Amino acid sequence: MNLCWLLVPVMLTWLVQTAGALEATVKNEISTDAEGKIINERKLWLDNLRINYRAVLTGEKTISPGDFLFGCEFGRRGNGGWNIWHFLSVKTKKDGRLVSLETASPLKNIYLAEKTPERGMAELYWEGEPTLSVRVLKLAAWPQWFFLKIEAGTAIAQVQVSAYPGETTGPPERERWCGLDSGFYNLHQGKATVRKGDSSVALFNRYGGYQDKYGNFLVLLPEEIADGQVKGTYGVMVELTPEKDRKELTLALGYFYDEDREHALGSFFRQTAGEIQKILTTLSWKFTADGSLFRSLVAEIDSLSSRQEAKELIAEAGYATLRREGQRYLQENNYRQLVELVEKLQELKEKIYQKLLAVYTGK
Repeated sequence: MNLCWLLVPVMLTWLVQTAGALEATVKNEISTDAEGKIINERKLWLDNLRINYRAVLTGEKTISPGDFLFGCEFGRRGNGGWNIWHFLSVKTKKDGRLVSLETASPLKNIYLAEKTPERGMAELYWEGEPTLSVRVLKLAAWPQWFFLKIEAGTAIAQVQVSAYPGETTGPPERERWCGLDSGFYNLHQGKATVRKGDSSVALFNRYGGYQDKYGNFLVLLPEEIADGQVKGTYGVMVELTPEKDRKELTLALGYFYDEDREHALGSFFRQTAGEIQKILTTLSWKFTADGSLFRSLVAEIDSLSSRQEAKELIAEAGYATLRREGQRYLQENNYRQLVELVEKLQELKEKIYQKLLAVYTGK
């Protein structure tokens, strides 16, 4: 494989940064199937990033084996790109064995905490024992990157992120390679070691045609990582071991798409990875409870409260209590409770309008 570009100076172009509003949407759905199993389904859109979660529960908190999805659509071509089935796993130690927190309990909710033209941020939160929080941040100026802040209620033993570089077709087109700051490795010949000081990881294919025009990038903060490895010849996994007793970890995930491989890798290792690492060290992850939707729902329900058809529904929902609690959550910056309360207010508003429509149409 020709890697001579690593040895000679090359002309680099700055990663194009696009302006414009960043779109952010969350969809949370809980339903029951014909067998009475609970289906916990949630989706997050942050611009060109989509995270899909689905778990079938046999009990209130028990996930049915095999009925689980925690996928990432980002830089996707066919089934290639970041893993669309299970892209992230966060493990802790319990009774001497590794436990994956994202499958140990169902996802509690996705909280959309920030939505501006420049950036969007959401939190995926598991209310298990221990808890798991995965904050996802997207910057409009960096469309081919997103950022993760992983926090657990106990020390993190291992974090795995996985991808299918390029499209998932057969060999020889899909000969997986890994690039690190410390060197390049053919994964068909064995695992690659993430050495102390490595902060940049590239996953790509060796052969041409079109497979070598797509790949995945990962940037980490070396002071957070004790060691790691990259392995896999079909799906490729980056397995990271945090420094002892760390309860949080920050990562950046990116990709290149329909681009000359050597140019993409050269730009990444010589320039872009350093820029992304600087962003990782300076990002603000602070969540601020957004009261705009709460206030608009309260104003709308208040305006309907004088209607006789709405009074019974408002009383049954305990609206006066919800209203007071929402004001308290705003003062306390309790964004999780505020989001869940807003969902209750939205449900109440829909019920009121359905009742009013039924009265109006006589149905």
